[in-house]
Amino acid sequence: MAPLVLYFAMGAKKLNLSQKLKLDGIRRFAALRGWEVATISRDDLRETGVGAVLARHRPVGCVVDGVGNNVNLPPRLGRTSATAPTPTSIGTA
Repeated sequence: MAPLVLYFAMGAKKLNLSQKLKLDGIRRFAALRGWEVATISRDDLRETGVGAVLARHRPVGCVVDGVGNNVNLPPRLGRTSATAPTPTSIGTA
């Protein structure tokens, strides 16, 4: 199974053009490295919560894209434990 990166689209229910373009770029970058990308909407989080999404998918990294009040992710999610996989920054290659 390929390593997975989650793209949290926290804005409107439907991806806008900017988000689609960002996601296309993330997918191209990920494909070159053998990674897969899954999109998580705010509706996905309403049903299960962030912890359940992370536990189910066990991603190697996350990209959070949102606007203002639509982004409600606790700061502790940016930290990793000693047993967690080392996250890879997509912003640097």
